[in-house]
Amino acid sequence: MTPAQYERFQQLEQEILTGLEQAVQNGETAEGAVAQHLVWLHKEWLSMTWSQYTPQAHQGVAALYVADERFQQYYDQHVPGCAMFLEAAVRYWTGAGQV
Repeated sequence: MTPAQYERFQQLEQEILTGLEQAVQNGETAEGAVAQHLVWLHKEWLSMTWSQYTPQAHQGVAALYVADERFQQYYDQHVPGCAMFLEAAVRYWTGAGQV
């Protein structure tokens, strides 16, 4: 990863975290446009380190965010519910074939 790519990687991470916090605080739904955008950003973020993206793999990693308390604590560190929101959004949008 080049320095510019790493900078984008970090920028995406922060954008995702901030977006998740705002989405949960604003009562957004996992089926809405805000969630779709966050899933797209998350896909871009994952694709920077994955050799091949699949919706099934995206769903699997998102499931870990709620199954493993370390991931859940990371995503929920400022606003509880972010990990669950992201997992539900990924499950919905990758299942709908939209991402």
